[in-house]
Amino acid sequence: MTPGLLKELHRAGAASLILPLVFPRYFFALIWVAFTLLLEPINYRLGLRSLLRDLEEGDPRRLCQLLAGGLICGFLWEFWNFKAGAKWIYIVPLAGDIKLFEMPLAGYIGFPLFAVECYAMYNFISYIRRGRTWEQDSEQEPGPKPALWLLIGAAALILVTYYTAATAIDTHTVRLYIAYL
Repeated sequence: MTPGLLKELHRAGAASLILPLVFPRYFFALIWVAFTLLLEPINYRLGLRSLLRDLEEGDPRRLCQLLAGGLICGFLWEFWNFKAGAKWIYIVPLAGDIKLFEMPLAGYIGFPLFAVECYAMYNFISYIRRGRTWEQDSEQEPGPKPALWLLIGAAALILVTYYTAATAIDTHTVRLYIAYL
């Protein structure tokens, strides 16, 4: 991993976070990779567990496990959702009408990507909270405290994401409410 590549991944992550907010109809799917692209370079630079480091070392197993686990979880989620009384009914723009359960087939791409994103996010958040990642031995002494700029940046990103996401979800995804009596 070169510093230039890490910087480009970081920029792609920022674009993947901003574009869905500005043009949600066309770039909504980028949200499933935004935090991976933003946080994996940070995790790598901080020496935390990183999928980028795994790939650099020629070991794609963790990435493949996360992708497979995300797909399996997504399939099960939609399987259980299908017969649920209070269920999600998905309309994925530009994805077509072929569905497996209630999810358009193309929508299943998001589940593996979400698993990878959760891994990157949880490693970063664990470090911010405790000075070590969740995969490190809990008996081990915490590492050095995160830099102040990192704590402030993480808090700002969380606040911005939290407040814009709720509005964007209601504005751009919730189209139908059905009440059954």
